[in-house]
Amino acid sequence: MGYRQPVRVSLAHYGLLWLGYHLGHLRSRTRPAEETVRGAALRICGAATATASFVLAGVDRVRPRPLGDGALLLLAALTGIGALAVAGPLGIALAHWMMTSPDAAPPMGAVVVVGVALLGLLYLVFASKGGRRVSRENADG
Repeated sequence: MGYRQPVRVSLAHYGLLWLGYHLGHLRSRTRPAEETVRGAALRICGAATATASFVLAGVDRVRPRPLGDGALLLLAALTGIGALAVAGPLGIALAHWMMTSPDAAPPMGAVVVVGVALLGLLYLVFASKGGRRVSRENADG
């Protein structure tokens, strides 16, 4: 029989081993609850995945056609008028918020209005179906 060298581990690894050894009895008591929570989490993830795929399929079906020049001009004008109509009250609300105490929360109405406007614009920009495709014969002139 020879002399065995002790296993050298880092202080962090030793701390984890020590913690696992002393909390082992706690783990054996919480194992049934852990399995229940894991099963519920798997079911929730499955439901979320199914819901997301259903919503994405629905969004894909309702994509608008590309707009013509006149309709696009009208939509841009309406967006500009709406932005001006919202900018005044929003600016006043943000000015009042800036005059309050430093730890005051921003007005949530302003955050919601800006978020909805950005989502609407993103939908209009990126959700249109593919329109005219340029063939090679037309592209070459």
